[in-house]
Amino acid sequence: MNYRGYFFVIALFVLLFSPFIYINAAPDLLYPTDSDSPIWKGVIEFKWNNTETELSQYHINLPNGTALDKIISTSSISTYDLEIGTYNWAVRSCEDTNCGSWSDSQTFNIIMAPSGTSSGLVICGTEYDNPDTLNNESEPCSIPHLFLLLNNLLNFALWKLGLLIIGVMAVITATMSYLSFGSPEILIQIKAAWKYILIGYLVMLLSWLAINVILDFFGFKFQWWAI
Repeated sequence: MNYRGYFFVIALFVLLFSPFIYINAAPDLLYPTDSDSPIWKGVIEFKWNNTETELSQYHINLPNGTALDKIISTSSISTYDLEIGTYNWAVRSCEDTNCGSWSDSQTFNIIMAPSGTSSGLVICGTEYDNPDTLNNESEPCSIPHLFLLLNNLLNFALWKLGLLIIGVMAVITATMSYLSFGSPEILIQIKAAWKYILIGYLVMLLSWLAINVILDFFGFKFQWWAI
């Protein structure tokens, strides 16, 4: 019996069909799973294990009836722009244009974060978004966020600290004017102090307006009364 011929046929079969055997091994979904509830607008990293092939195709069903579907060369994707609702997703291994069986699907809910989860001047790169603000603090930090940070500082200086200083200065200068009995020198000092206060406040106001124009260009929303 010619065993060499059998070995040759078996080797040829394995060589031709081994890619299809490998890609039929469905990946395991690691996160998020049925037991997970990611926070709304927080960074969500979809993770799965795919050791058989270099490519993976993910399919995520969105609450609005549409889906995200793409073939990528990694075993994870990160996103921070998914809305509240119920999601369903699965992944399969691919080799070039040939893909194997889909993994077992996982269903999860994205929920609203509790109020006050993020506050202060933190504007980007947080674990999840603060629902009390208009912008998404979970977005990765970038250059436009420097303008947003400066805008927050100016908001605080203009609408809280600045108004407090003006109120305190009004009381101080009124007291000085009353106790000076109309002294010309005191009145000149009071006028000079108010001149510099108003100039400084006007400079900050113009800077605030300019930065708001820049932020509007980048698509940021404003809530200066809540700073």
